[in-house]
Amino acid sequence: PAKKIKKSSTPSKAPHDGGTGVMAYLQNHLPRSSLLELYQDESRGRYVCRAVLQRLPQTSQQVIIRLSCCGGSFTRSALSIWTKYKTPGKVERDIDELYQWAIIQEDSRSSSNEITLTPEFFQGLKDSLQSLDASPWTALTREQMEFLEQEATRVLGKPVTFPAMTPEDLEKYTQDQWDAVLHYLVGTPNMQIQ
Repeated sequence: PAKKIKKSSTPSKAPHDGGTGVMAYLQNHLPRSSLLELYQDESRGRYVCRAVLQRLPQTSQQVIIRLSCCGGSFTRSALSIWTKYKTPGKVERDIDELYQWAIIQEDSRSSSNEITLTPEFFQGLKDSLQSLDASPWTALTREQMEFLEQEATRVLGKPVTFPAMTPEDLEKYTQDQWDAVLHYLVGTPNMQIQ
């Protein structure tokens, strides 16, 4: 039986790491509704979802990635099997943090048997995983690259060239990394993730 989590009308916004940066602001001061709007923003949502995911503890990252591979929800019993929590109350603290980030739905905090991603975060995460764009900024044009190479050559006093990456190179790299993550999740030994 799942332990019932005490619910309050306003979730505790205690900082995860006591930080004062943008991520601490998002977690501790931004209303849940604003986080959900950020996640579903057409131009930035996938980057916000990726940044939030990267900020979370490894166990929470693992739970979210597994949730996303299972259609966005799974049972609490699967959570305990996947994570093997050893500290009493740790699962509830992690679920509360995921709720603070508007990653899981309200009913996931109760004695409900299901843990469910919010549709906004789930879609943003899927978009992030399917996107070749690592950042919200556009790639440099060939002219911009040549200008930077010339400036670097002038400053350093020796010829400088930056390696050219094609979209196909990036696609292959991304696919290799994703394959390694999937192999890790299913337990294939000796897979290297960069």
